Amino acid sequence: CLAPGGGRWAVRVECVAARALEESTVAAAMAMTRANMRALYQASTWGWDEEEKREELLDADALLLLAWADVGGREVLAGFLHMRYVDEEGAAAVYCYELQLIKQARGQGLGRYLMLLMEHMGAAAGMAIGALTCFVENPAIEFYRRLGYEEAAHSPEGESYAIMEKPLALPFAAFKHTCA
Repeated sequence: CLAPGGGRWAVRVECVAARALEESTVAAAMAMTRANMRALYQASTWGWDEEEKREELLDADALLLLAWADVGGREVLAGFLHMRYVDEEGAAAVYCYELQLIKQARGQGLGRYLMLLMEHMGAAAGMAIGALTCFVENPAIEFYRRLGYEEAAHSPEGESYAIMEKPLALPFAAFKHTCA
């Protein structure tokens, strides 16, 4: 992964079930989510509810792809993807609940890598689609479009968010991914 200033970060990605997260990791993920998303939530009809976001993060079915970067000899959480396997309007889906990166990691390919890893894991688990919800005012919506996500037929019109989907027809479905 490229680091700001043209250097490189060594990045280690692990998949962890929410129930196995250490409290320090939960705190780092919540701080990242708060810094990146609170203003968008506050501007929406949903509002920001810290406890609700924490409960969502720690849901019994949640899996997290944690991206750890070596920054100056210290391992820090550079980003994470929170996902679940769900039924989305009758289709088996791997749903991205959160994709959060620290500011320094944006635009370096880490978010794309985490999304592609989620899609590969979903395909390997037999999921038909990748899905996510994105605020329409969030600049990241263009990132998701570049990855092939389109607004779903059941996405509500005139709301502050869009539900986006992408078919998962990946050649890597035979790969096995497990989470602790």
